[in-house]
Amino acid sequence: MKEEASIVKEGMYILADKVQDPGNLGTIIRTAHSAGCNGVILSKDTVDLYNEKTLRS
Repeated sequence: MKEEASIVKEGMYILADKVQDPGNLGTIIRTAHSAGCNGVILSKDTVDLYNEKTLRS
């Protein structure tokens, strides 16, 4: 399934580009949430969002 991103015009977002360690991605997501970000955008070369270690982090 291919998803196309819409253009983000407002808010604060984090772009995770080529993050390979699932634990690091989990930490980025947790930190973004704590900082009040509207979301985290993942590049296609970033580790799977649903990786078990990402979800635990």
